Amino acid sequence: MPHISKNQLGESAFLKIYNQFSNTVSGSQKKQKVLNDRLTDTEKIMLAKRLAVVFMLLEGASFYYIQESLNVSTSTTGRFYRNLDKGTYANIKKLFYTKQRKKDFWDALE
Repeated sequence: MPHISKNQLGESAFLKIYNQFSNTVSGSQKKQKVLNDRLTDTEKIMLAKRLAVVFMLLEGASFYYIQESLNVSTSTTGRFYRNLDKGTYANIKKLFYTKQRKKDFWDALE
C-alpha cells in the first residue's frame, strides 16, 4: 500500500507534476488516459513525487529545496539520493536528456 505525506501539495501543483509524469512515462494521449484510469489518486501523487525527486536530484537541487517543494521527508530524499548515486535511475536520467524536457519539468515544478 503506498504511503504519501500528510503534507499534501496544492491541487494545481499536483496536477502539473502529475501531467509531467504521465507525459514522461507514457508519451501519447491514449497511453496517458490508460495510465490515468489505472492509478488511484494516492498512486498518482506518489509516482509523480518520486519522479520529481529524482529529477530535482539530477539537477542538483538541495535536499531542503526538494523537501519543501514536494512535501517529502528527509529519509525519502536521502533514499533517492543514495539510489541515484548507485546508478539505479539511469533510465529516468535518459528521459531528461534534452533541454526542452528539463525546462518543461522545471516549469511544472515552479
